Amino acid sequence: RIHLDVAQELPSVVTDRGRLMVLLANLARTLLHGPGGESVTISARPVPSGAGVEFLFRQGSGSLPGGKDGAGECSWRFIREDTDGICLLLAERIARLLGGTLRCTDGQSGIAGFLLELPASPSCT
Repeated sequence: RIHLDVAQELPSVVTDRGRLMVLLANLARTLLHGPGGESVTISARPVPSGAGVEFLFRQGSGSLPGGKDGAGECSWRFIREDTDGICLLLAERIARLLGGTLRCTDGQSGIAGFLLELPASPSCT
């Protein structure tokens, strides 16, 4: 099950809709198919500066193997080398192509979710 929690007002984001849909689907799928993946909550909020939108993907319970490297970025090398790992590598590349960033959020024993940030369109900043 997927739950949505979307702010009433969000900055406009001009992006490639097809790539964004692939990215969102990959992140939700990865969490749904991981340990404790009976549900996923996707939240959309303005970034604190108002210069973009952040999408937070949180798993109902459990976590994926992995974590952050020394620089605070997701360390994809710890994620299983199956289709989920491939989906996450593609998700990170798509986020960059869209001008955004993708980070993992820490859980007690691994990755509890993902934070995707996309910039607002220039007319909204």
